[in-house]
Amino acid sequence: LALFGYKKNEVLSHKIMELHPANALKKARLAFETIGKTGSVKFEIDFEKKGGAIFSAEVSSTLIELETGKVVLGIARDITESKQAEEALRASEENLRITLDAIGDAVISTDKRGRVVRMNPVAEKLTGWSQPEAVGKSLGTVFKIINADTRSEERRVGKECRSRWSPYH
Repeated sequence: LALFGYKKNEVLSHKIMELHPANALKKARLAFETIGKTGSVKFEIDFEKKGGAIFSAEVSSTLIELETGKVVLGIARDITESKQAEEALRASEENLRITLDAIGDAVISTDKRGRVVRMNPVAEKLTGWSQPEAVGKSLGTVFKIINADTRSEERRVGKECRSRWSPYH
């Protein structure tokens, strides 16, 4: 009840559909149809608090048969903060992608094991690997450095970079 901002006697005077904003009614109806068919449902939906504030919730509902008839038991968990965090992460990832794509030098990022996690278009051209092909592969597989004097492959470059610059060091 605290989640919705109502007192017990106030919330009991409302039908569940009245606790949703207009744009969530179709989804709420579909959830009720699913409960009727399968006996339970888990979904995300928006609710409207007393006073009009909207919040996102994860709802788990089950159809229960009592002697007096069938009832739906629903448990709602406010996920507004996690939704906001997801959106902030998406925006941050997009900003990172835009920044990396704008850099005129080749940039290859690896995890602490030296596996490629992302690379920019300049790195794709330089290595001949597309980012989807390179992700998960070792840096040494994707980016080969040849010593100009000996013409041999320098195999320790990625390991050397990780040991000098790694935040895990």
